[in-house]
Amino acid sequence: MALHIAVVDPAASNGGPQLLFSDLVSGPAIGNSDTTHGAGGAIVTVWGRGLGSAQGASTITIGGVTAPVYEWKNAAGPAADMYSRHGMQMISFLLPSTVAAGTQRIQANIAGVLTNTLPFSVRAAGNIYYVKTTGADTNNGSWSAPWRTLPKAIDSMASGDIIYVGDGVTATTTHDIGAHGCINLNRDGTADLPRALVAYPGATVNVGGVGATCTAAFSNYIRRGNVDGRTEYWVVSKLRALGVGGDQSALQAYTGYRLVANYVSMPRPDDNCQSGAMTGEGNDLAILGNQITNTARDNPTTVSKLCHSMYISGKRSSSQFGDTCGGIRCPTESNREIGWNLLNDNYNNRGINLYSEQDRAAFIENHKVHDNYIINHRGNGMLIGYYVTGENWFYNNVLINTGLGPEWAGGEISGHYAIQINGGHESGRPTTLHIWNNTIYGGGYPANTSSAALTWFKWADLSGISVNLDFRNNVIVSPNVPYMNADASLPAVAAPNLWFGQSAVPAWNPAGIAGDPLFANPAAGNVRLLVGSPAIDRGIATPLTSDFDGIFRPQGAAFDLGAFEYR
Repeated sequence: MALHIAVVDPAASNGGPQLLFSDLVSGPAIGNSDTTHGAGGAIVTVWGRGLGSAQGASTITIGGVTAPVYEWKNAAGPAADMYSRHGMQMISFLLPSTVAAGTQRIQANIAGVLTNTLPFSVRAAGNIYYVKTTGADTNNGSWSAPWRTLPKAIDSMASGDIIYVGDGVTATTTHDIGAHGCINLNRDGTADLPRALVAYPGATVNVGGVGATCTAAFSNYIRRGNVDGRTEYWVVSKLRALGVGGDQSALQAYTGYRLVANYVSMPRPDDNCQSGAMTGEGNDLAILGNQITNTARDNPTTVSKLCHSMYISGKRSSSQFGDTCGGIRCPTESNREIGWNLLNDNYNNRGINLYSEQDRAAFIENHKVHDNYIINHRGNGMLIGYYVTGENWFYNNVLINTGLGPEWAGGEISGHYAIQINGGHESGRPTTLHIWNNTIYGGGYPANTSSAALTWFKWADLSGISVNLDFRNNVIVSPNVPYMNADASLPAVAAPNLWFGQSAVPAWNPAGIAGDPLFANPAAGNVRLLVGSPAIDRGIATPLTSDFDGIFRPQGAAFDLGAFEYR
């Protein structure tokens, strides 16, 4: 199957200006009572590279109409830092009232150079509301008469509405007793009319944190008749979700959610935490440009080994733990994009954890995990779990100093690896894992004898497994632990990958290349290639058109190995 990605892999720009993603993908062009930039509708933020740290003479348009700009800057916060490692800028603009309804394109003009475009659906439905520290919950939620609290705003909105949250607004008390969250996203949106909760341009908005009396930052609890469930179709963008303890995640995603550029941290999760700082379940998830940091920083010796940074799962049902799907396997969940996220300095277990279990749990498939930067992580950088089936893509990811250890109280759970590859299931579901152009550097936990840069599940112990491993163009530098743990039974891989740090290229990769990749400054986290690197022009083609930096692939006669093309 060919790789078809619209906004994941934008038109190659050879390092020039490009747009990567937006927070909102639909909204009204009218109804905004904030007229400081003229008449219009939704305030939209886009992230990209090469856009400049200030607007200057540059412009941004939608549907060919020039849009007024609220903010044009390096994407360094106050929520997610997408500048220091990803080199992104961000532009917040007003959707002009003169833009025609229907699908339009967003495009920037940077000193005469046009970027690629991003799609945006201009719709008639949806109101726009505000929450500010100067507001009152007896107001109507307009710019001049804003609400004061987030619970009031969320409880007052309808599908298609957008809430913009002003600087200094916080949420630290329980919104809904049953849900335990400082904010409970307690009503569904729809695919055409999602609900949105977005920080106003430049605003710092904290949910949870020190002194909060709720037990989770965000929750998504809803009761449908006699059935408890989770809400669907929300956009949450540019907020700071600060875990407050307990065993629940700081920010959760379910079907149709779009989590964009949020800052997420759980410095002290409950010692029995069996979740993640950010979690996802369901179909059609977009988790883009978020930062997860300092999870379990304050209790690394007691936190559970089942506590992770990002936990992407499926609905679970089993004879042992409770039947939630009527005695049959829960429906397969698919279409998850996890891209351009920064996971740094986390003391819990896995970084990006794609995992589910139990005898009637949903299979999870069609993941696109790309352009993530994971650095200084105690457990695995990434787990491709046992219930990951179908076709999945993992590319342009950078993993530096992952699987560091030490062990967790009660013993290790699965060793310490950069990438643990367990995809597939003995049910016989065909599974293809495309693992392309990733860079792994350092890490591992030598005190654990199973620790390695990679591990492959020992499928010989099971029956009915059908997994195709498409492992190509990767760079693996592992001076501290073996390339592959001794118990792994990896099938032969004929594609080229570069190996450095151990005695020889693995026997299972006969096309592998040995040699120092000549990274620019790996101690500082810069694993771009220098001139003369044996990774240059040694790869084979994939459907990718750009690297981690947006540089066109290939630059030379062939693809380079790793997440970065040499230019």
